Amino acid sequence: MNIIFFMLHPGYVRNYESVIRGLAERGHKIHVCFSQTKKQSDDKLIERLAMENSNVSFQPRPSPKASLVWRYMASAIRGGRDYIRYFHPRYANATELKNRVEERLGIITHPFVRTLFKLLNRMGLIGLLDRVFITLENALPRARNIEEFIKERKADLVLVTPVVNMASLQVDYIKSAKYLGVRCAVCVASWDNLTNKGLIRVEPDAVFVWNDIQKQEAVEMHHIPEEKVIVTGAQCYDKWFEFKPSSTKEGFMKRIGLDPGVPYLLYVCSSPFIAPDEVGFVEKWIQSIRNSDDPYISNMGILIRPHPQNAEQWKDVDFSHYGNVVIYPRAGENPVDEITRNNYYDSIYHSQGVVGINTSAMIESGILLKPVFTTTSPEFEKTQEGTLHFHYLVKGGLLYMSRNMDEHLEQLKRVLSSDDRSYVERIRNFIKDFVRPHGLDVPATPVFVEAIEKMVDMPAPSAEKVPLWSYPLRPVMLFMGTVLILSKGALKKWIKEFKESRREKKTKKPQK
Repeated sequence: MNIIFFMLHPGYVRNYESVIRGLAERGHKIHVCFSQTKKQSDDKLIERLAMENSNVSFQPRPSPKASLVWRYMASAIRGGRDYIRYFHPRYANATELKNRVEERLGIITHPFVRTLFKLLNRMGLIGLLDRVFITLENALPRARNIEEFIKERKADLVLVTPVVNMASLQVDYIKSAKYLGVRCAVCVASWDNLTNKGLIRVEPDAVFVWNDIQKQEAVEMHHIPEEKVIVTGAQCYDKWFEFKPSSTKEGFMKRIGLDPGVPYLLYVCSSPFIAPDEVGFVEKWIQSIRNSDDPYISNMGILIRPHPQNAEQWKDVDFSHYGNVVIYPRAGENPVDEITRNNYYDSIYHSQGVVGINTSAMIESGILLKPVFTTTSPEFEKTQEGTLHFHYLVKGGLLYMSRNMDEHLEQLKRVLSSDDRSYVERIRNFIKDFVRPHGLDVPATPVFVEAIEKMVDMPAPSAEKVPLWSYPLRPVMLFMGTVLILSKGALKKWIKEFKESRREKKTKKPQK
């Protein structure tokens, strides 16, 4: 079986490493394509996979070859649908999510357009507007170079992740597969992807999700037929169930600079969107810990682990005057190889408990059955309770959540200063439901791989045709696109992006 896996950037390989390995080991050929490049460290993982298995290859994406106007129209149409999804009542308190959409979508969120959309929403016509966007999406010209690429690779299956980025051009990979009659599937990469980003927009043959919560999201929010949503579990976490510490607790603590004579708390930092300025909050948290009236809590060591995408703010921070506080690794690191995975796992494994704002590291800490704590704070209220995915951790029983620092300290005291381990069963239930819905002893990767193989065993779908009514509509769309480009300096922006993409193509070569 020949599989093309379109990923947004090399950072997504981490989420699907086990699936790529599993498919390659069963004799399937996987060609991974990236829409963007990212950090060099992320590139090394796919390079290593390709070196280890001849069935794995990779290269930069074949981008849709379209005129400036059509590219802009595609972004505007998709961004428009992404924007109006946040008019739904479920997002009534998600002000930060709405602000992020407006910042990223440019002309679609121009004050006039925004006012028009709000007016249509009040009139109960937002659903009609969504159908207009769907019609325009179906009228967009085909990305024939992508179709040629899929045919050249003789693909039996096209996988795409994450698709749900704002105004994503990855939609063209799904549409091209459907025009060719090649099976295609969307792979949901993370726990928050279906609630705090854009829409899937075009219905694939399958959507692979972690759990029943995401299945419900795919059906209700993205309008994917229930029978097309396949629950596999979170394959990206499989490795942590079998992982072992690489050092003793004493050895690890000595190596990173913590006092091995006392237990420590691990603080896991969050992404730039969740906590753009986290240093000040963490310092206040450390002060509260040190001022605790419980000597066990006040004397604990503290390990702060910067988020790999948000580590710059920690570059010159010095908390040494609080005593037994370490920031490690200061530059952040993704656990993508033996050394970085050992560092990450050991930091959680040897801790007494884990604290954070809103990050997937909390889920990984739950896999290790560590008590996980969070406290709400005014500066993070919009990216904690103002997001949908945060509530899954709270309602699911993973988190000890407090409303203020005093309540947080009481929770730490009650859980960490005693032999009470009542949280263990609660966390196990959460991990079973959220991470391994087929059973705690059933890894997600084989379920995912077998689901892919079943897809290919089924009859191929019929090739879709471009609707005839789209041809007379396109001149109108071209005019609309031209107007949009000429407004608000969009032309200058797109020329700059075009030049940058040309430079990138000249420097990047396909690799086998």
